[in-house]
Amino acid sequence: MVKGIKIGRLRDWVSFEQFAEVDNEFGEPVRSWTEYLGCRAQVLPAGADERIAEGQELSRAQYTIRIRSSSASRAITSRMRAVYDGQVLDISPPRKLGGRDRYLELTAVARSSEQ
Repeated sequence: MVKGIKIGRLRDWVSFEQFAEVDNEFGEPVRSWTEYLGCRAQVLPAGADERIAEGQELSRAQYTIRIRSSSASRAITSRMRAVYDGQVLDISPPRKLGGRDRYLELTAVARSSEQ
């Protein structure tokens, strides 16, 4: 067990997506997000804030995502994004959590704006 993480605590499902450009049937480039890795995770709320800028209400929610370490999860970068519970999250590169590289931790941010 590392910092209170047990396999049973990985109850949430998170998909990590990467940006890809593929050609459609006409040979035209189509840009989209494709799933890179889907895995069990422990998602913890880490804070939220709201502010108004240029007449728009901006809100931001931060999360801590903990996942098991693997060759695929260690290749996650900040150019990717996470999808959790229908929300798209900007992510930071994973950090190793102590002890034999068994778990990784990412910081994720959900942003929204309303007029």
